[in-house]
Amino acid sequence: MPEFATDALVTLGGGTNRHGVILPRSLARIDEAVHQYHNGEAPCIILVGGYWLMTDDSSKSGTSEVQQMEDRALALGVPSVNAIKAALKSRETIGNALFAKQEILEPNNWKNIDVVTSITHLPRSLVTFKHILGPEYQVNGIEAPEKWVLPKKAYEVLGLMMQRYVLDGTKPGDNEAIHARLLERVPGYDNDVTPKELALKSLLHVVKSDEPAFYTLAQAA
Repeated sequence: MPEFATDALVTLGGGTNRHGVILPRSLARIDEAVHQYHNGEAPCIILVGGYWLMTDDSSKSGTSEVQQMEDRALALGVPSVNAIKAALKSRETIGNALFAKQEILEPNNWKNIDVVTSITHLPRSLVTFKHILGPEYQVNGIEAPEKWVLPKKAYEVLGLMMQRYVLDGTKPGDNEAIHARLLERVPGYDNDVTPKELALKSLLHVVKSDEPAFYTLAQAA
């Protein structure tokens, strides 16, 4: 049996355009994961992402983000049995982590993973996965190449503020509490929350906080 560095390459979707087609950053992430797979980093790739938070609901009639990611992986030589789709109902990074944990990592007892995502998205993704998976897991990061880094760092500040608001008060690894908070505060999970409302409440949460999210992001970057 070959020895692998980790149990799986958890590869995050990077969103879709208004027509439901995955963005170039998604292609860069899956290309990097396939490269790592062929180099023997892990025995499989877990592809996570359903329909992006900022995508209009009308795009749900098209092919899901993760299905398009799988098509790319198969075209690059990954056997279908080693390209595992997960988190099909996810809308963002918190959902990616939680549903991948519940659907794939826990049933297989996989405790050591690589998170593959874009350079600017990686710091927030690692914070998210480590909190949601809990202390029993080892979470490593692999960067996928990315263009226009500085504007996307600004977007990550907003993303981290939202993450802090959604996960505030939950304990690391507490699936039930995190899932309840996801359904309550994040748009797209059978609730009436809008992205604009989430952004406003996240900003207010940061203003009231003793530890502003943008300080943490600046340190991570």
